[in-house]
Amino acid sequence: MKLRVSEIKLRSRIRMDPGDLSDLMQSMRKYGLIHPVLVDTEHRLVAGYRRLCAARKLDWENIDVRVVDIKSKKERLMLEIEENRSRRNFSPEDLDRARRLLDRSERAGFFSALWSSILDFFERIIFFFRRGRIEED
Repeated sequence: MKLRVSEIKLRSRIRMDPGDLSDLMQSMRKYGLIHPVLVDTEHRLVAGYRRLCAARKLDWENIDVRVVDIKSKKERLMLEIEENRSRRNFSPEDLDRARRLLDRSERAGFFSALWSSILDFFERIIFFFRRGRIEED
């Protein structure tokens, strides 16, 4: 569902300062909104404050939303907390792997594609065994 950005109402929030939005704005410009903001049935923002702020700075007229029926102030707070608590930034190792995968995806030619497939296969095997060890602990 889409709403006009101007229709979304802000109430008191846990996070009052959205921080630097330049990376988020660049991402939204390039890829659009990956995750919709969360609003209640009266169009009050529940979660997605930084995304909404970025959309406003980008002069977006509309934004994707997910509407939830909030029964209490506590439920509103719990949803806002949960969305921000449960996310996890990439580790340096994750970012390094992402760079390697992107580099591999940009290589052209049969042998480059074959080599990338072989490397991906072995990385999946390593991941499988590491995951098994983690689940055993």
